Amino acid sequence: MLWVGTWGGGLNRYDPHSGQFTRYQNNPDDPASLSHDLVTAIREDSQGRRWGGTCGGGLDLLDRQTGKFTRFQYDPHDPDSLSSDNVSTIFEDSAGGLGVGTGCYSNAGAGLNRLDPTSGKFTRYRNNPKDPTSLSSDNIVAIAQDAAGALWIGTGGYPLKGAGINCLDPQTGQVQRYQHDPHDPASLGNDDIMGLMIDSSGVLWAGTWGAAWTWPT
Repeated sequence: MLWVGTWGGGLNRYDPHSGQFTRYQNNPDDPASLSHDLVTAIREDSQGRRWGGTCGGGLDLLDRQTGKFTRFQYDPHDPDSLSSDNVSTIFEDSAGGLGVGTGCYSNAGAGLNRLDPTSGKFTRYRNNPKDPTSLSSDNIVAIAQDAAGALWIGTGGYPLKGAGINCLDPQTGQVQRYQHDPHDPASLGNDDIMGLMIDSSGVLWAGTWGAAWTWPT
């Protein structure tokens, strides 16, 4: 099956055998429908569950048997809820936790969230201007994990402003930042990140809005 996120048409599933699409779209009168029709991220986890991130409706979990969705959304009264309904990317880490980045298109992010699969609660990682070991920006565009378990987090995303790459230690919650230094030709070429990938040799590749960069993780 091919899953397709669309700009305003919801989530679609294409069956190559029948040539037919199944549409999953928001219905304002149905709280079990897709939360928003702007779909920004799709992920199938190691348990075969289908997750969808939306720009404005939060995170959705699809029940494939019923076609109904469970919504995970921002609640200002619950610090364990998703930090923002503007989801940019979804990533499953080696421990089975779901990393959810926020900040999509012109909607500013609210950092990185990790959903604990057991408790159903989110842990938030945010930028703190007074703490250099916090995330450098709340606009999250990409997440990758290296062999040692560290999470590499790209910040930015069109058209949001980035602040480089962060290496997050999941055990301590502390971050090491990698950013552009105009006086260092070996530094990150641009702080506006568009994508990350760790290749089979352990090298981190970063696509940026204007430059390319690699780092031997």
